[in-house]
Amino acid sequence: MSIERCSPLKHQLDRLLPEFGPLPPTSLLSIPKSSSHLNSVTGKSGEAQAVEQRLPESSASSSAGVGAGDDGGHEQARVSARRAVLVNRALLRLMHLASFLAGRTVFDSAYYRESELTRLMNLFAHVDLDRWRGMRVLEVGAGPGRLGDAFVRLGFSVTSSDGRPEHVDALRARGRNAFVIDLDRTPVDASGEFDLILAFGVLYHLAQPAFFLRGCRKAKVLLLETAVHDNFAPVLQTVRESGGWRSQDQSVSRVGTRPSPRWVEEQCRDAGFDSVRDISSSLGDWSIGSFDWEARGLGEWRREGTNLRKMWVCERQSRDE
Repeated sequence: MSIERCSPLKHQLDRLLPEFGPLPPTSLLSIPKSSSHLNSVTGKSGEAQAVEQRLPESSASSSAGVGAGDDGGHEQARVSARRAVLVNRALLRLMHLASFLAGRTVFDSAYYRESELTRLMNLFAHVDLDRWRGMRVLEVGAGPGRLGDAFVRLGFSVTSSDGRPEHVDALRARGRNAFVIDLDRTPVDASGEFDLILAFGVLYHLAQPAFFLRGCRKAKVLLLETAVHDNFAPVLQTVRESGGWRSQDQSVSRVGTRPSPRWVEEQCRDAGFDSVRDISSSLGDWSIGSFDWEARGLGEWRREGTNLRKMWVCERQSRDE
C-alpha cells in the first residue's frame, strides 16, 4: 500500500512524495489501522498519537492466531517468517540487478526511496518541526539530497554536503547549495555556521565516527540515524564496505563502522549534546531496515537479512538558558 494514504502526516508527506517516487513491492508500508501503536512507542498525545499502525492486516491476524502454548504454531510462524526473509532478499537482489542493467544508481532503487520516506515519517511523528524554524540546516552524506529536499519543501534553509564530488555536482546542477567534505578528515564546524545537522545513514559509513561527532559542536540539533550492532557495551566495530555499483552510498574510504547504541549515545554526550533522545520505532522500518528490534547483546548488526537501525534527536542547551 502507498504512504499516500497515511494520515495525519499526509499534509506533510504529500509535499514530499514527488521527490521519492513509487515504493517497492516488498514495502512494509500499509493502510493505518489504529493509533495504539504510536501511543505505545512515543507516549505522545494529539497529532502524534493519531499516526496509525502500519502493520499489514495479515500480519496482525496471523500473530493473534498463534497461542502462547502452541509450539507447532510458533514453529510454523518461524518458518513462514524465514521464508518471507528469503523471498524479500531475492526480490531486492533482482531489483539491484535490474537497476544496474538499466544504468540507474543505487539511489534510484525503490527500496532506497522507501527507506527515506519511512525514516522521515518516524522523525515527524516524534518531533515538533516548528521548534526549529529559522535554523540553518546542513545535510551530510546527502547522496542525491532527497532528505534535504524534504526540509526545503517544509520551509527550511538547507545546505547539502557529500564526500563524493559527483553527488555534489548533481546537487549544484539542480540549484541546491552544496559542497564536498570528507567527514573522516574535516570537522563540520570548519565548514560554516549551521544550527541543525541532518545525518541520516551516514555515521556507519565513516571510519572515524567519533571525529565527526566531535566536529559538530556548533550545532544546536543533531538528527542522527545509523545502522548499529547489538551490543550492551559501548563498542565500535570496523567493517569493509562494498565497491563497484553498490559503492555509491558506501564509505568513501571503503572502511565503515557499526557502533553499538550505547557507544553512539556516550559519544554524542561527550560532543556536548545535553539531550540524546532515542526515537526509534517501527514507524521507520522498511524492507531491509528495522528500528523495532529486540536487544540481545549478540554483537550482530544484521538479523535475518534486516539491518538493525537506531534514530536519535540530540540537542544542545542554549547558552542563553
